[in-house]
Amino acid sequence: MGPPLGGAIVTIAAVLVTIGVAVAAARMIIAPGEANPAHPKYRVLRRDR
Repeated sequence: MGPPLGGAIVTIAAVLVTIGVAVAAARMIIAPGEANPAHPKYRVLRRDR
């Protein structure tokens, strides 16, 4: 096996990336910041549906 420090560094990096992705996804779900009325999502999310 490789050195334990190398495995710990890879594990910590993977955990930090996972946390960063989860935080970014939560921010985009809670407040996406898209206000352009021509955005394609408004064709799907119309009030009459």
